[in-house]
Amino acid sequence: MLERISVQSLENLIDVLKQTAPTLPKTKRLTTRELDLVQSGVILAVDFEDMVLDTEDRGGYRLSSLLKELANYFEIPIRYIYHKPRYANGENIGWQGYTAPDAVHLLILLESLGLCVNPERLVNKLTTTLKHKDMLTTSELVIWEYPSQRHKSKIHLRSDIDATQHAWAEHRFKGENGYRFILTLINERPYELEVIGPKQKNLRPRVQITCEYCGIKYTKGDLESSLTHRREHARLKRVLEPRLSSRFSKRLLNHPDPELVDDSSPLWMHDEVYERALRFKRDFRYDSLQWDGNSQRRATPNFEGHLFSEKLELLPTGKIVGACAFYWRKDHWTLYWIWVAPSMRRTGVLSARWAAFLERYGDFEIEWPLS
Repeated sequence: MLERISVQSLENLIDVLKQTAPTLPKTKRLTTRELDLVQSGVILAVDFEDMVLDTEDRGGYRLSSLLKELANYFEIPIRYIYHKPRYANGENIGWQGYTAPDAVHLLILLESLGLCVNPERLVNKLTTTLKHKDMLTTSELVIWEYPSQRHKSKIHLRSDIDATQHAWAEHRFKGENGYRFILTLINERPYELEVIGPKQKNLRPRVQITCEYCGIKYTKGDLESSLTHRREHARLKRVLEPRLSSRFSKRLLNHPDPELVDDSSPLWMHDEVYERALRFKRDFRYDSLQWDGNSQRRATPNFEGHLFSEKLELLPTGKIVGACAFYWRKDHWTLYWIWVAPSMRRTGVLSARWAAFLERYGDFEIEWPLS
């Protein structure tokens, strides 16, 4: 987010917000402009301005020129939109505009500032395309959370005037739509505008915390952040402090080579190797992950992994205490990496398997650098 907005733009916005608000139409059908946005997936900046002015008639041209500055302030990307070329190597002419998610994100922010726009129809339409996505952009996340967060926001806009002057004053007013405004003035010019939604509630203070065990930074008091930390904490603990795995125990009893992970092994074994490859990468701060299997796909045939079982009195248990991976490079095998749980290091986990590795992979190389 940009640190400042021009004082002239902030004055124009405040002038708009103090005027009598128009009545929003209550239709649930998409307007022609909204339908074009959904179908094309983009909208030109001039058409977006017209879409806003269809319902927000306060401010006129002044509001139109403010929209791009607000987009920049909130880091909503303004892109160049092109017609698909009919001929190769032809000259393309582009116009500034927004993708559909970014345009709806900006509409949501305009509503949160107290302007008379209604993103609800577009949100309902775009949300259906987000239901089956696991990863979201910033704009898509705002759209996804809109039904539960509508009118609950608190937004600050700060102008670019000199804050070292001392003639400070505060002015409060309220819009007809229930939005509350706290305006801070310096020498009678706006320095900061705080916009509070009609349903906004003062929540418990949120504190940024870094977990000493897993290193995850999360926000105490925020449910989503806490759940993410809890999941990642438990994921790391399963690797660092291994527990009995019933699937691994059964494989150790029933399979002729139970620790081998190749392209015929079940997906859960590829995922167990992946978790330890990820730990190896993070521990040594490598750039790439040296295993291409996971819970969704098996590693390719040029990879072979091994899961290390804990042994008590020469009998294996179902605890996975480490893993390694071999990689076929041109005409020979290379031991790519080894990772063992800290509590099991220097206990003979690797040496007990070294003879079997030599028998299977011959005179293999060891990947450098050696740790």
